[in-house]
Amino acid sequence: MKGRSVRLTVMSLLLTTVAIAGMQMAFECNRCGLTEAFSTGGGFRFQQMTCFCTNCSHIVSVTWKRGDAVPKPVTYQLTHQGAVPIYQCPRCFKDTARQWGQKLCPKCGSTNTVVKGTGEIYD
Repeated sequence: MKGRSVRLTVMSLLLTTVAIAGMQMAFECNRCGLTEAFSTGGGFRFQQMTCFCTNCSHIVSVTWKRGDAVPKPVTYQLTHQGAVPIYQCPRCFKDTARQWGQKLCPKCGSTNTVVKGTGEIYD
């Protein structure tokens, strides 16, 4: 009985760790050739959202301390999909990083893309 309790405790700790771990992803657009590695999810001490900066043409992560409120966008961009939140890019520091949902290429809008995990997990 004691061995079972220890196994359940260890399994619970592992599941909790995986639940807050982030993953490294690889993105490739077969139309425009954009190829980027990016992080998704969060870590033990932080959370993040994936954005695309139209100024520096990179997929970037807007991060904040876990438990804090999600950062407020600096503005919104009106598109055919509605109002897209715009954040300050952590790479070039311009207000040009728009939230990206990973369904379309953020550069050309193509659906001919591949998004896959690289196998790297972090916390």
